[in-house]
Amino acid sequence: MRVFVTGFTGTLGTIVTKRLLEDGHTVVGYSRDEQKQRLIPDHPNLIKIIGDVRDYDMVFAAMQHSELVLHLAALKCVDTLEFNPTEAMKTNAVGTDNVCRAARIWMGPKVVYTSTDKACEPINAYGASKFLGEKIVLQSSSRNAVVRYGNVLGSRGSVLASFVKSLFDHDCLNFTDPEMTRFWEKPEKIAELVIGTALGPDRGYVIPGMRSSTVAELGLAVAACMGVTDFSVNTIGVRPGEKKHEMLTYPDISSDTAERFTHDQLIEYIHPIIDKLRFEL
Repeated sequence: MRVFVTGFTGTLGTIVTKRLLEDGHTVVGYSRDEQKQRLIPDHPNLIKIIGDVRDYDMVFAAMQHSELVLHLAALKCVDTLEFNPTEAMKTNAVGTDNVCRAARIWMGPKVVYTSTDKACEPINAYGASKFLGEKIVLQSSSRNAVVRYGNVLGSRGSVLASFVKSLFDHDCLNFTDPEMTRFWEKPEKIAELVIGTALGPDRGYVIPGMRSSTVAELGLAVAACMGVTDFSVNTIGVRPGEKKHEMLTYPDISSDTAERFTHDQLIEYIHPIIDKLRFEL
């Protein structure tokens, strides 16, 4: 199968692309980050294309002959997008519409869209733009699916990477709000969910059950993984656009009422990711 993957150079995109190639599929990888494209190993079934989802003509041309579309590309930094809402709309909503319009013209390949818990009752520009993206995808075709999930552990700009760096460099943990709760999942698990949704009969919303913790609990687990026992703790305040608690669906699954990780479960869950992040520092 020929699969068109936007944002294939991101944390999730690289895992999804690798697994699709391992399963014998041809992947058309679409990304605007040429430097990251150079870091992805060449493969006879991988076609790398530099392009932006904002550019409809380029999306349309690159999608040619694709039988499946995985739309992973997005702008994602909550506080940055609060001050750049137009940019959030251009990529996350208009870019998504470009992908869906091209898919309809190319005989309607199924589109699977990766979304976020911040799209549930959004209060920030990022969540609002992803919420609109969800609506665009689901109204474009009854075959399409939206995979909505929480925070991906170890992704670029994630709080996990921030905790590792601050402990490594300064022996400190910086919390926006220690009691803030978030859903956590490994990128490999999300990749499995996205691919399973794409290749299976799922349509509409696909929302996994996810466990949560407070950010303080996650930070303490990171310190335990790194063997750091002497560190300072700073509360720096909530950033623009942040909620104290996220929701996956309204009103049933909220990060402050969902199943919670224990301390030992968090340590076991994040340890392999921490080792990788420390190696990259």
